[in-house]
Formats: sequence, C-alpha cells, structure tokens
Amino acid sequence: RYLKMMMDESSGIRKQDGALVFTSVANTEKGNQIAFYFLRNNWKELLRYYGVAFSILSKMVAAVPVYMNTQDKFKEMEQFWKQNSEKLGTAARSFQQAMETIQGNINWKNTSYHELEVWLSRYNEGLSTT
Repeated sequence: RYLKMMMDESSGIRKQDGALVFTSVANTEKGNQIAFYFLRNNWKELLRYYGVAFSILSKMVAAVPVYMNTQDKFKEMEQFWKQNSEKLGTAARSFQQAMETIQGNINWKNTSYHELEVWLSRYNEGLSTT
C-alpha cells in the first residue's frame, strides 16, 4: 500500500520522494521481495508516472539487489531486464549494475559465507566459556 501511495499525487508523497519511499521498503529483508515484486508488476505505471528519463527509476532499481544472493533471484532480475529492455530508458545501466551486484552477492555467499559462519560459531563458543 505504501508503495502504491508513491504514485498517487493526492497521497502527500512528493513525486521526487518516490525513490526514498521505495528504498525504505527495499532496504529491509522482508520488504525487499515486496519491493521487487512491486517494481516488476508496476513497471509500466512507474514509467508513466515518473517518466523514462527520470533518475528515480534508476534509484529504485539500484535498491533492489541488496538482499538478492541466489541464482533464482539473478534469473528473475535478468528475465525482467530482458522483457523490458526496450522500455528502460535511463534505468538500463542500473539494471546492469543490479545484476552485477546480485552476481557479486552470489559469489560472496559461495566463497565466504561458510567461512564466516565457522568463525562466528568459534567466536560464540569463546564467549560462552568466559
């Protein structure tokens, strides 16, 4: 509902604050998937409301990959990018960067997650013995 309000001029949310509203939802673990779903399902309306050359859409796209770290999420973003490649405007580069970020998250998870988990486990064990 909050995300829908950012496209309603009568909501009290200024048009230029749309990216801030979107980012505040996308930057939470639970809200991230909601924000991405909203972006995908309302892309045409977002383009109509904010315009293809408006940087707000780029900021919205950039906020999405924060919690994305699986191949499935990468494929979702890639599919969305391919389906809308003709209608991305200034957000095209943000989509490419978002996919690069997701791939980086996947790579970090594959190479470092287990190592960090082991370290934290050992650290916790050290705390409980003192």
